[in-house]
Amino acid sequence: MRDELVADIGDYGKYGLLRRLFGNPEEKEEPDHQLTLGVLWFYRENIGRDGNDLAYLNDRDPLALLDPFLHGRLTEMRDQCRRTVCEVQREGLLPVEQHHYFREVVQGLRDQWIGRACAQMARANVVFLDPDNGIEPPGGYNGQHVRIDDLIQLYNSEQGKSLIIYQHRDTRHFPTAEEQIHALVERLRVRDGRLRQLNGQRLNGQIRIFQWRERFFFIVFVHLNHQALNAALDGFANSDWSTLGNFSEETRWLGDLANHQR
Repeated sequence: MRDELVADIGDYGKYGLLRRLFGNPEEKEEPDHQLTLGVLWFYRENIGRDGNDLAYLNDRDPLALLDPFLHGRLTEMRDQCRRTVCEVQREGLLPVEQHHYFREVVQGLRDQWIGRACAQMARANVVFLDPDNGIEPPGGYNGQHVRIDDLIQLYNSEQGKSLIIYQHRDTRHFPTAEEQIHALVERLRVRDGRLRQLNGQRLNGQIRIFQWRERFFFIVFVHLNHQALNAALDGFANSDWSTLGNFSEETRWLGDLANHQR
């Protein structure tokens, strides 16, 4: 995640998803579940490109109706040149306690970096991961990716975490969204021997995958909270974000990744 990407169309979708699942902070209502969200930004310095898809930030755009408060705040951030990750946190746009954000720049000593991130996420049972490009490809990773090892460390932490992973659409290597989804799930399946074990129990949740324009959100469950998160996702799938906003559930896999079914 980079400051120059804040408030673009992708941000609107990801924040809208998290607000719909975990509650809108400005409403100050206690959610009817015990899910606690943490955000791991995978923060990087600006590189001088992207983040220009801002045409939706006008009152006449139909997307404004999906979350008027969020749309208005992001519009103000654009107009006042406050498009930064710090401003997102300061504005309280997401249902996240300040101590459940991790904004440290992604560094070369990755194992130490993810170790500090896991410590920051200790009391969250759901973590949103926001790398620029998503899960590491077969050719290796850089600061734009979340490593499979990062996912394993978060998922297999002492209390266990459900993970919501941002994934950009890769049209260069995968002609269709279905091909990219299959390849990514296959990468997780190959590493399943390490992912599916949690406190001696096998993964009995799901992977659910939602698409928003050219972006995916992978939701990987753990057994400790999968029912509550599943119910929240069902509600999202039947909300205006789906019917009016073109947020679609692409597929889901049930039970073990090694024997996944659509």
